[in-house]
Formats: sequence, structure tokens, C-alpha cells
Amino acid sequence: DSVAKLQDVLGVQEAHQDWTLLTAKVINPDPSGLQKLVTINKGSAEGIEVGMAVVDPNYLVGVVTEVDEHTARITLAIDATFAVGAQLLDSR
Repeated sequence: DSVAKLQDVLGVQEAHQDWTLLTAKVINPDPSGLQKLVTINKGSAEGIEVGMAVVDPNYLVGVVTEVDEHTARITLAIDATFAVGAQLLDSR
């Protein structure tokens, strides 16, 4: 339901007030199906930049890998080429 989705997004914004969130719609999945890429309906005109994280209310979804004026390509975290650096807080 749309209201529940918006409430989830607001919950993320409240939990991470230092983040600037922008909602977007997937307008095109990867046509080849070989890579896990999607295109969203937001781009540089809306402030999207290469390297930005893409999240849903619970998970890291992917990262922005290509940007045009009003669209951006997202490499999904399930893609075999996706990698992200991390450090454990307890043991470093």
C-alpha cells in the first residue's frame, strides 16, 4: 500500500537525519538480463551523482553508476560485480 511505503521512507529519514533522501521509480530494468542494472526516473537535474547509495527502508539496494540529466543507472547489490568496503565497529 502506498501509505505504508511512504511511512517507511519517512522512518528512514527520521532515523538518518543527516541523509538527503530522494524517491524514484524504476523505469527500465536491464534489457539484457545479464547484469543486475535498473534505470530510475531521476538524474543530475535532481541532484543524483555517480557513487550515491540506493536504499530502501531496510537495505542497501545498489549504487548509482551512470547519470544523465533525468535518468540514472543503478547497479544492484545482487550483481556479481558489486562490491562495497566495510569495517566492523567492534574489532575494526
